[in-house]
Parts: sequence; C-alpha cells; structure tokens
Amino acid sequence: MGTRKRILIVDDEPRILDILNEFFRTRYEVVTASNPAQGLFIASHRRFDVILLDINMPGMSGLEMAAAIRAHGNTAAILFMTGYPSRQNADEARKLGAVACLDKPTNLLHLDELISRTTHRQSAPS
Repeated sequence: MGTRKRILIVDDEPRILDILNEFFRTRYEVVTASNPAQGLFIASHRRFDVILLDINMPGMSGLEMAAAIRAHGNTAAILFMTGYPSRQNADEARKLGAVACLDKPTNLLHLDELISRTTHRQSAPS
C-alpha cells in the first residue's frame, strides 16, 4: 500500500477543524492549524499534497497565507473555503492557482471528491 496523501487544514474555527479532521482522517494524513502563523510554520517544515485554507482569519487571510506559501516554493494544491463568498476572493484565489474556492458550509462529499481528484492527478504519471 502506498503512502497516504497529506492534507493541511487551516481554519480559525475549532469546530470546522474537528469536522474536517474527523471526516478525512481515515483516508488521509490530516494536520490542522488554528491560525495562519501556525499553518505557515507547519507548511514550511512538512510537505503536503493539499492545503485547505479558510479565507477570513484574524491576522492574515487565507489568500495572504497562500501567497506566502507559494513565495516559499510550495507547490501543494490549494483549496479555499469561505463563509463570506465574493467575486474578488474567487478571482484572487484563481490568480494564486487554487483548485477551488468553496462556500461554507461546504458539502463534505463535494470537497472529498475535489481532494481525491486533485491527489489522483498529482500521482498520475507525466
């Protein structure tokens, strides 16, 4: 059996982290962070296949965090979630190369399908 894919989830809402961790932990290695600073530290020290970011967080937005992750050469697939959808956020997410920008509450089955397709594409031979 191959190595499980690794997901980093960054959200300032503990309940969201708990729900996502519980949902994904049987299929993926899940690491969670409750704020952007913690998430950046973790992302700079470990490799992840997918990084799932909340857009609106105190101190630094998920969009700013994604830009910092990319500036350090991290090529993980990035997906965003937001409770405050806007065209501006969606456009900025696309510019950062996001796989998706999903509204909260997020349909977990849809999110699971997106992550599965993303990790499958990453592991497909070139």
